[in-house]
Amino acid sequence: MENYQIKENEKFFQKIIHGLNDGGCYIFPNAMEIYIKQGNYLVGSKDGLKKISKLVSKDFYNTYFKLEENGK
Repeated sequence: MENYQIKENEKFFQKIIHGLNDGGCYIFPNAMEIYIKQGNYLVGSKDGLKKISKLVSKDFYNTYFKLEENGK
């Protein structure tokens, strides 16, 4: 993926994160995954996070995404 595409994806996810209330969810239709906002993170399943990691930089991913507690 080109650097400009990664930056645009990061802008998109920042809008999602800042627009959701705590406990709100973002549904990624193409990946058929759901992410829940907890604090400043979007929390998802192992498979869901793997899909997101391909769309953003490693630093952005580590800053804004984390695995759900049950570790699916």
